[in-house]
Amino acid sequence: RHSSPVPLDMRTAGASADAVRFILANLKDMESQPPPYVAPKFSAPKKGDHVLAYHEPSTCFYFATVVEFNRENLVYTVDWDDGDTSGRSMSFDKIALDQSPPEADIAVGTHVIFPQGKYFLMQDGARTEGVRYHQGVIRKISKDSNGATRYDGEHLLKPEDGKMQFRFYEEFFHGFSVDDLRLAPNAIDAIMAFQS
Repeated sequence: RHSSPVPLDMRTAGASADAVRFILANLKDMESQPPPYVAPKFSAPKKGDHVLAYHEPSTCFYFATVVEFNRENLVYTVDWDDGDTSGRSMSFDKIALDQSPPEADIAVGTHVIFPQGKYFLMQDGARTEGVRYHQGVIRKISKDSNGATRYDGEHLLKPEDGKMQFRFYEEFFHGFSVDDLRLAPNAIDAIMAFQS
């Protein structure tokens, strides 16, 4: 497993002979040591987490807090930040932690949640304003002039699929940073997050 077609003197160019002998003599002992335990981190929301969650009647995502998770059917229940009482339950793939994902988790074809447009809600005589978020898919990843990663993509649901159209709706999005995006968990992630 540690053999190499490169001769020893080529592999160790620049290293002292004593250092090389020490490494080779202790390699087996070093391999037998178990790696330190690192507790797994799950990207699925848990009770009390702030999230972006899917609102069924509007086909958009809004900010909320998780109040319950049903492990039998993988359904979350949330309280909306804006006080709305409708559409409070959604499946595990329609919710995401309100935190930026690692860039390594996003590739062309990745499903993401992205912001586009605003909404206004009248409730008990008070007007609430917020940002609409939507499920999309990444189509292009590039670097801007400062070397920052930028993401382009499009809505996953189209109007012909039942996607609600709203003022300032655009089929495509361009130039988003990782801070603009959110990722939904997979089923195993959701179960393990509530078990840990």
